[in-house]
Amino acid sequence: MLSEGRARDMLEELFRACGCYLCKEITLEYFAEITERLAKEKLKVEGRLSVADR
Repeated sequence: MLSEGRARDMLEELFRACGCYLCKEITLEYFAEITERLAKEKLKVEGRLSVADR
């Protein structure tokens, strides 16, 4: 699994490589999605994620 930092670095590289508005939006959208997934995974590992959130 990617760490949050590595995922952010990969997305920033994508944006810097192109720099267009679409890549910026894609980068922000995927970063938000990855951050949410990592947060849920962390809670799941810690046993604090409710059944409804899984």
